[in-house]
Amino acid sequence: MTENVDNNVGLCLDVDGTLYRRGSVFVEALPWLTGAAWTRSTDRAHLRAAVAAVMRHYGGSLRGMVTRGLLSAVDSLRMLGCNQTAKAALKMLSQLSGPHGNGNTYPHRNREREHLHKLLLSEYGAAVADRPATIVRRSLATVFHDRHDGAVPSLPDRLVTTLSEIATDDVSVALVTDAPAHVAQAFTESTAELNDAVSVVGTQYDRVDGIFTGDFTRIDKGEVITELADRQGWDWVIAGGDTTRDLAMAQRADRFIAVEGHGDIRRWAETEGTAEATRDTRATFVPYGQQLSPVLRRIVNEGQ
Repeated sequence: MTENVDNNVGLCLDVDGTLYRRGSVFVEALPWLTGAAWTRSTDRAHLRAAVAAVMRHYGGSLRGMVTRGLLSAVDSLRMLGCNQTAKAALKMLSQLSGPHGNGNTYPHRNREREHLHKLLLSEYGAAVADRPATIVRRSLATVFHDRHDGAVPSLPDRLVTTLSEIATDDVSVALVTDAPAHVAQAFTESTAELNDAVSVVGTQYDRVDGIFTGDFTRIDKGEVITELADRQGWDWVIAGGDTTRDLAMAQRADRFIAVEGHGDIRRWAETEGTAEATRDTRATFVPYGQQLSPVLRRIVNEGQ
């Protein structure tokens, strides 16, 4: 793919840590899941284990144990009908969120990131196993539509406006994420401006007759944007991500936006160099204090 004029542009962006730079849309939504789909004690245990694993990874064993204990208390409060107290406890937990968007991850734990991703997806898979996909999606929709006074993640208004305006007949916007595709889809559908403006590609959870089995298939982000470019006829591809796993997209794109969120992309940029590490791809580094919206507009305009 080479730069040209009057071409079709594809913009492929990671979600957690890139668009939502404070942390993980997926992880932060899990404690809020309630309703008929999540009444089994085993389901709740798997959800607690998933969130606690992330906290342990970023904050150590003590934070992991505290998180698990707090979530257990929240579940007990819900069983007793003390929903307002449970919400207050969850809001407190949201202030302790593990992966903060300041680039201060634990370097010695970064090599464990892949194991963490697999564990997180497996625990979530165990929680949704034998559950109708429609009920799970309905529960997720409730979480993202009910913002809980800022406790549940949402994108800045300026970024939402930018993405909706970028998504024209000549520019396609795709969210390419390691998170479950149906979770990312529920997140985007909760924002009216994004509902029809973006497409979502993510980890696929197997279903039989509309029922989740618990098994899942992760995506290769590099292969995804190559397939999207071929299928949609993109002449110029822009990708963006916050972790070294997102470099698979950089290898296939014409431009790469390295976004400092909660991932390890700053260390890569500092040690490898954005241009050299992506071979022929021209790369731009966006530090945490810099807004993403103007960078997206500028680079997309360059591709049109």
